[in-house]
Amino acid sequence: MDSISDPSQVPQHRHLTKQEVRKHAGAWLIAIGVAAKSFLALATAIGLEIWGAQRMHDWIGVQIERYNLNPDHGFFAELMRMTSHGTVHVAAGLLALYAGVHGIEAWGLWRDKAWASWFGAIGAVLYLPVTGLALWNHPNWITVALFAINVVVVIVLGWNIRRLRTPAAG
Repeated sequence: MDSISDPSQVPQHRHLTKQEVRKHAGAWLIAIGVAAKSFLALATAIGLEIWGAQRMHDWIGVQIERYNLNPDHGFFAELMRMTSHGTVHVAAGLLALYAGVHGIEAWGLWRDKAWASWFGAIGAVLYLPVTGLALWNHPNWITVALFAINVVVVIVLGWNIRRLRTPAAG
């Protein structure tokens, strides 16, 4: 077992100052959100693999009946048509890949890495036209919230990129 005989070599715990917390808070909050998305995507992928195509098909049918949805048109009807043994495995694989990419992004944001801020900002910018179109076609509180969240993410990560590029960011 390795022990340190010189107490001056023991790393000391240091509390963050208010300024340091403010400096990192935006990226940390986004990192938590991205990590949550990553976890949910991975849980969904695992669930799809465990559940299988038939139980997924059955669940979709229950949702169509429960909410009086049109069984021939709409999201759940399309999902029902696309669900098969092969597509469930492909979907689970894509969800696992999505979870891995966002898990790496969350780690980078938490560790204050510039590449992670760039990655997150570019991703949020790419979501803006999609959420903007959804807002235009189906204005409701969900589309407003999604659009606003993406705008805030772009602003916060843009600020973080700028902060990390200044020499004083050290």
